[in-house]
Amino acid sequence: MDHHAKIDQIFLIAASTGSWRDMCSPYKWLPAFFWYFMIPLHPRVYGYVNAMKVRQGENLPKGVALQWRKWCTQPEYFEPDLEGDLSPSFFHEISTPIKAIRITDDPLANETTFHKLLKFYNRAPIEVEELYPQDFGLKEIGHTGFFSRKMIKGWEKLVQDISS
Repeated sequence: MDHHAKIDQIFLIAASTGSWRDMCSPYKWLPAFFWYFMIPLHPRVYGYVNAMKVRQGENLPKGVALQWRKWCTQPEYFEPDLEGDLSPSFFHEISTPIKAIRITDDPLANETTFHKLLKFYNRAPIEVEELYPQDFGLKEIGHTGFFSRKMIKGWEKLVQDISS
């Protein structure tokens, strides 16, 4: 982030902090399982987190998984590390316009976790856009649904936003 002044626009899609306690029930119990059971166990067994084995995304290197676990099990997420492991941090210097897209039925990047992330960008002008599944003729979008083929209309609008 030390070259943040070279960035013209920032787009955040379904972005949030990852503290599992702030996630919606019953979804939050799945991340809790990962943080307190799978992530401590898998590196001992496999040497990494074998997320593909349980159909939860890509495998993670041990160090990445343990750092992510540390952040997601504390209410402040990575904030305590901004002056330590993540230093220097430039969140307080970023003034680039941000468009933050929140999916209204996202159990992970919900109202709470979404806004907790945005507070780190305290100098940036932020435009928030909320996407409702019914506006796209869908029952649900969820956390990763924006990146699926069902959201082509959402992509088209994003391309327009990027171009303007």
